[in-house]
Amino acid sequence: MHKKSLLPSSFSATTGLLRIKQSVSKAIFDGQVDHSVVNQLLIEGRFAAVESELLDYKREFPSDDYSFGKLLVHIASFHNTYGGYIVFGVEEQSKDQSFVPVGVPTGVFSVQQCRSRIRNVSGKSVDVAYVDVELNVSGRSMNFGLLFIPKRKTDDMPLRFGKPGPNREGKSLFLPDDVYFRVQDTNRKALLSEDWWFLSGERANPHASLSGGDEYTDFTNRVLDENLPDRNLICPKFVGRADEVNTLWSWLSDPLQYVKVLAGDGGKGKSSIAFKFAEEVCKSRAYNFEKVIWLSGKQQTFRALSDEYDPMSAHFSSYTQLLNVLAEKMPLLAEEVDGASAH
Repeated sequence: MHKKSLLPSSFSATTGLLRIKQSVSKAIFDGQVDHSVVNQLLIEGRFAAVESELLDYKREFPSDDYSFGKLLVHIASFHNTYGGYIVFGVEEQSKDQSFVPVGVPTGVFSVQQCRSRIRNVSGKSVDVAYVDVELNVSGRSMNFGLLFIPKRKTDDMPLRFGKPGPNREGKSLFLPDDVYFRVQDTNRKALLSEDWWFLSGERANPHASLSGGDEYTDFTNRVLDENLPDRNLICPKFVGRADEVNTLWSWLSDPLQYVKVLAGDGGKGKSSIAFKFAEEVCKSRAYNFEKVIWLSGKQQTFRALSDEYDPMSAHFSSYTQLLNVLAEKMPLLAEEVDGASAH
């Protein structure tokens, strides 16, 4: 005797879930916030198991500061990734497999309060949208809450927290400068270079239909202009220093920090760290930057392994020369530079 499937006989489980994710992706791209988004998730009285980078189910609305803080982490993660939806009124009956409708009351969730809390903890406005959705589920009228989180624009810096989150058992839910993004059905804090690579790039939605629109444009042929020296002159083999490179990626994503200084004695690897980071930025084509400029005033470089100095060609030898070289590398006309003060 065969068990009855929760899916219609003509509905392949794997193919059906992929199609739902494609449909949800298109709805996110279109900014759709209505009953049809939730309705397509219902299959014979249950919700499809499609919690992912695009969607999350919640049993109920946040009821205290800590649960609202967890919601803010979800919003930040979706916003920094592909955008997404949170559906309230769905209970997870079996881990990652069975999701049943339980419903939520209408008129409870305040989208204005939600937007205000996002601004309060991040200093950034996120145009989230919310709607109560009434659907007929197995002959019963039930209400669900649908929260839409738009995708961050490519040329915007990631949403980062500016204040500590709610505290429980002596531990804050999030800390200032934390940046979260979505990986499958979890929220992850950006720590590694590959995390920042993803956050700084186009973030093309892998679940989207190829015919979805401008969001799916292929950017792989775009080349970032640079004048980096030969790697062998700076760091033939880069080993370790992952924490320093990751710190530079975090700095690059912070719109309020304009300058980062690497300081240390000669031969400690400052140039190697800067070169490795610049190389990664070029490869990742981060934040729609158009050019990476490498300028050096060093006339020689110290080789710690051989305890020797090697000659180098400096781009400048004075502050005025540095300004002139920068002007040459930037889109500035000669008349804009002539007569400019060096102070």
